[in-house]
Amino acid sequence: MIWKIILGLLLALGAMLIWGAIAKNDPEWMEKERAKTAIDLCREDQKKYAGDAASLSIIIPTCEKFEADFKAKYGRNP
Repeated sequence: MIWKIILGLLLALGAMLIWGAIAKNDPEWMEKERAKTAIDLCREDQKKYAGDAASLSIIIPTCEKFEADFKAKYGRNP
């Protein structure tokens, strides 16, 4: 009985590994991940920025534009 559970878990793990390898080779998935990373980096830079308000007024709309473009292209928020 226990061997059936172990076999089932191993098969599930193998299926998840195969699915993950296939998904990561998908160009659309890769493009989506790059866009998410760009948005995350933009928001991190925005939080860390210690300069003047004029420069910050350029950074904030840029990050918002990245997010709006992502939502327009993929139909959901990053």
